[in-house]
Amino acid sequence: MKRRDFLQALGLGAAIPALGIAAQAAQAASHKLRVLALAPKVFSSQFLRGLTQNSNLEITFIDAGSTTTSAARAAAQTLERQHFDVLVSLGDGYSEVLRPILEQHALPAICNEFGAKIAQRPEISAFILTNSLKLWQAEWALGVHSAQQRKANIGRGNTAVIVCSLREAGYDLPFAFQSGFESAGGTILKTIVTDISGKTDWNATLEQIQALKPAQLHVIAFNASNLEVIRATRIPISASALTDMSATTAFSSFGTDAMLLLGQESAAILAQASQANALDFLKALRNAKIQSARGTLEFSRNQNQNGIQLQKSGVRRNLENVSEMHPRLSALRQETRSGFTNTYMV
Repeated sequence: MKRRDFLQALGLGAAIPALGIAAQAAQAASHKLRVLALAPKVFSSQFLRGLTQNSNLEITFIDAGSTTTSAARAAAQTLERQHFDVLVSLGDGYSEVLRPILEQHALPAICNEFGAKIAQRPEISAFILTNSLKLWQAEWALGVHSAQQRKANIGRGNTAVIVCSLREAGYDLPFAFQSGFESAGGTILKTIVTDISGKTDWNATLEQIQALKPAQLHVIAFNASNLEVIRATRIPISASALTDMSATTAFSSFGTDAMLLLGQESAAILAQASQANALDFLKALRNAKIQSARGTLEFSRNQNQNGIQLQKSGVRRNLENVSEMHPRLSALRQETRSGFTNTYMV
């Protein structure tokens, strides 16, 4: 799946409404907030477009590069030369590496992320507000839901096979689905990497699936044509939020452009917080409550508390999010899982 396809893959076919966000931005204080925007240049355009819906922001953009290390270095160098009121970033893992820099400069930040990697250090910083699309939490919740559904259908068994590309296998989405599925009593027979040999071999993939005879397939980041190939197995399919939405999917975000959405949400948060005086700005940031295409977003413990939704045949229902205290999640954090160091989608 091409990285640009991510913009459509999270979508339900409707444009992201700016309703609520634009109105909140218009209510901001008259002085402009000096914003340092940090994101990989490859997907910064739509993110900045969303951010600029708040006209009371004076935005300086810097390229974060492809890794969290390069992002931290770029931020540190810029903050040594210039003063800002707030930092707004887009990319997984930034909150961990930016924390000491932000605390050194006493600089508040909104760290937007896709949520493809499970945070290793979930400690809270008073300076950081995290806004996540919660991709790995959605995978976990869908795994739990899928295993429960399979358990109710005794005739087909309670097994599944995960199918993904080598790139996706380097992040935490397949691990999260497997942990959720197995925590609910299911068994993952195998994770098949379609392009492990360097190119996609659908014949070999389909042969493995037929030999394993799973009750369910779970695919990650498949486009419509790839999904059609897998459907030839006639095995029930669930899919990550990065996959064509005609499959059973769990997600915490929707819209035609996830980057634009996160930019819009940041604009609304800053519009709301900037109405407070300078001394209360950080408190107002942490107590943000905004209207978004995702519904009402409330921030508690410095993270958005929007839930996970299941979509099946055009119908949505809420799924339970995994607890931070879940023993399998604690164990997963200690395992060596993801080998990729690049920011997700770069």
